Amino acid sequence: MSATVPPDLLAALVPDAAVLVDDGDGLVRGFNTAAAQLFGPGLQPGRAMCTLIGPEHRKALQALLAEPPADEPTQTVARRLPLRLETGAPAGLSPRAMLRVGLRHAGLRLWQFEELGRPERQQADWLLARFMRLSPGAPFALELDGTPARLRFTIISPGLCRAFGRDEHELAAPDFRVLPHVHAQDRDALAQAMREAALHLTDFHHEFRLMHPLRGPVWHEARATVEIDATGRPGAYGYLLDISARKRAEQQLEAMHAGLEQRVRERTAELEAKHREMERFTYSVSHDLKAPLRGLDGYSRLLLAEKRDQLDDEGRLFVDNIRQAARQMSQLIEDLLAYSRVERLRPTLVALPLRSLIDEALAELDDSLRRQAAEIRIDTGTLSVRGERRGLLLVLRNLLDNAIKFRRPDRPCQITITARPLEAPGGGTELTIADNGIGFDMRYHDRIFEIFQRLHRVEDYPGTGIGLAIVRKAMERMNGRIHARAEPGRGATFVLEFPPAAGSIGGQDP
Repeated sequence: MSATVPPDLLAALVPDAAVLVDDGDGLVRGFNTAAAQLFGPGLQPGRAMCTLIGPEHRKALQALLAEPPADEPTQTVARRLPLRLETGAPAGLSPRAMLRVGLRHAGLRLWQFEELGRPERQQADWLLARFMRLSPGAPFALELDGTPARLRFTIISPGLCRAFGRDEHELAAPDFRVLPHVHAQDRDALAQAMREAALHLTDFHHEFRLMHPLRGPVWHEARATVEIDATGRPGAYGYLLDISARKRAEQQLEAMHAGLEQRVRERTAELEAKHREMERFTYSVSHDLKAPLRGLDGYSRLLLAEKRDQLDDEGRLFVDNIRQAARQMSQLIEDLLAYSRVERLRPTLVALPLRSLIDEALAELDDSLRRQAAEIRIDTGTLSVRGERRGLLLVLRNLLDNAIKFRRPDRPCQITITARPLEAPGGGTELTIADNGIGFDMRYHDRIFEIFQRLHRVEDYPGTGIGLAIVRKAMERMNGRIHARAEPGRGATFVLEFPPAAGSIGGQDP
């Protein structure tokens, strides 16, 4: 065989792409028509075989060419070498492998190439077409062409035609551009997003409105992956999904939120109006209702001072009862005002040192404690509680006052105040105030914290029945709780549980 073999002879011998390569220098000495179609015009006699292959595969091909020929007349290379042609491998076409045949003549070897998977490509094309028909979205391929202003489709699905309201021929036309069909308010943002994706080769995700010729603006979500093709040009591959139903739901939800916010504002305005009304009522109670009581007390004193000699013992008793009733009524009004203030309390919770607050509450009751020769024991260490100062002082004063008031007459008053951290989940602080007074039956535990509820006659133990209701309400406003343990004749212990150190719940003192 000569150093150059005619193509028609090779075509007759080998119908597949076949190239004769010189054993010594690796130059092409002949090829058939199938090889010319596969390699393109670059396949010419005298050209080095390795230069026809992409640079990333040249070393592997050179190693294969350098293998010495076998002694057998025919030798097949079992392993297949994936290659990319110098032309960049046209879409769907690339050499899958080479088969080396031991045909030897004039130092030549025959190399046989196979076109990469035509059946595979047909199967892939069929799957792609079926996917594009059945996909709920709109698959597409997009050529960026250097600038988002020149976006052009390269793969068009039926769903894409439905999204634009145009047929495939319109979308595939060379002068068709995407951006003019995007809502004017969304156009710049979409162009910028595509520009960023092409620049950084990042995945693309954007929501925008397409102007449908019949439906008008329709919201779509676009997701795509940006890649660079063999020529170095960026392209995007992804899908469009109609999200107009979701957008309508979001708009309805936003409208509901706006309506709810408006209702909250209206309700807040109503509550603030009622709060101001309660303030006016409190002012009226504090001044207008107490004015007659001050008159009763004043005139009854004048009566005793100026007409005492004209009154017998029964008359003086009547005047004393009037003054006592006036004082009782005044105290009741004061307690109701205190309960009203606590009811409206919107405290800002802060850390408060227990010992200093307890000392302040005891100082206010110093006269009563001295008269009863009360013994006070305090063991709180350096613990603090989360609360509001005025509310906590009100709680301490009421509980300490009750311990003094409900003492046993046959023994000195003893009050023990202790505190400890709570071990329950979340933590917190427990404060206990225990006395050795008359106690109460635990059957009435819940009753004693209700307003105007008393377990004893006013003649025996003075009071209005509001103090413990104030204590419970103040603890609730500070996110705490109160309960008691008691036994008749053996004293009572009130347990206050304060929340753990946490953020302020806002608001101001009334």
